[in-house]
Formats: sequence, structure tokens, C-alpha cells
Amino acid sequence: SDNPRMLVLQADGQKYSDQTIIHFNPLAGFEHDGKYDAWKVITTSNPELPQLFSYTPSDAKLAVNGMPELATVPVGFTAVQSGTFTISAPKTGDMMKVLLEDLVTGIQTNLLTDSYTFEYTAGENEKRFNVHFSTTGINETEQPTTNNIYAKYKTVYINLPEQSTGTAFIFTLTGQLATSAPVTFGMNKIELPHSGIYMVKILTDKSTLVKKIWIQ
Repeated sequence: SDNPRMLVLQADGQKYSDQTIIHFNPLAGFEHDGKYDAWKVITTSNPELPQLFSYTPSDAKLAVNGMPELATVPVGFTAVQSGTFTISAPKTGDMMKVLLEDLVTGIQTNLLTDSYTFEYTAGENEKRFNVHFSTTGINETEQPTTNNIYAKYKTVYINLPEQSTGTAFIFTLTGQLATSAPVTFGMNKIELPHSGIYMVKILTDKSTLVKKIWIQ
């Protein structure tokens, strides 16, 4: 059925893919209720198969999860073999916001426009992601687009405009932490030895800033 409040998430490995469905329906319960849900059965017979599922509030694993609107739904991932996997959203209905947060790297990806590729290590905690939705009637403060983070040659410049202190984390696009450093009010410089595209995440006591940068 074409529910405009339906999200199809897909995980792709080298050869195999898996889907999970989250749909919002005011008639559905938060837990498994048989009519709007389907259990997720984890299989170990195909070591390369990525397995994607969402959780109910009581941590039941569902392949199809129908519930009233929530701002955040935890999404789990597992595979028997380590590898590189990509999560995308082939169907997003009329949802205004579908933000995938990787709880390991802290990277957030707008699944309305992008997919997210990450490294998975076998045996890792399955509770790896949160998906954030905009629920109707809740105005979330959007991140200001930040010009205070930029790169020149092999140096990342971070200009903290407010009186705050925090930490800058710089990740490769596959989610490996390249470096981290404390940052304070004013101009901060962090050197990166290798060229490439990186995600800079800055956590301060006042805000979280995320910016993609290119080191030449």
C-alpha cells in the first residue's frame, strides 16, 4: 500500500541487500501488534547478507514497523562478515526529514538526498543507527549552515564564534576517526596528513556543527 508516511530503508553489501520498512499510522501500536508489523528473523546462513531492522520501544526487532509518529526510531544492523555497506532510502513518501545518524561515527546523513556508506565489524553492537523524522507540529531548530569550518591545503580551520569550548572530530567518509582535538572560542587549526574528503563534527556545550571538507 502506498502510505505517504512510509519509509523503506535498504542496506547494500557487495552482492546482497536487505530492506526494512518503518511506517507511521495512528491506528498502529508502538509494539508489535500483528496487523501493522512483521518480526525480523536474523539469519546466519548467508555470511555476506546485510540485515537491517528497526526497534520498538521495548527493543523488539521488526522488519516492518508500524507505529504512531515518532521523532526518532532506532535502527539496527548486523552481518556475519565484516565489510563495507551502504544504507539508502528507496522510498520516503512525503516525509520532510529522514536523517540517518550513525551512533559510532556521529555522522548524520540526509537520506532524502544521499546514501551513507560505512564500515561494519562483525560482532559489533547491532544498535548502530537512529533515524530522525520531523514530526508534524514540532519545530526543530535546524543547523545553521556554517562557514566557520573550512580547509586550506592540509589544514582545517575552525572558527568558533561563540564563547564555548568543545571537541572537533574529523572522520573519513567511511567513518574512521582520522583525528580529534579540543577547540576553543576563536580560530582553531588542525593539520591532516592525507588529502581526501572528510567530515568534521564539532561538539560544544552549546551546539553541534557538522561540515564536509576537502583536503587537497
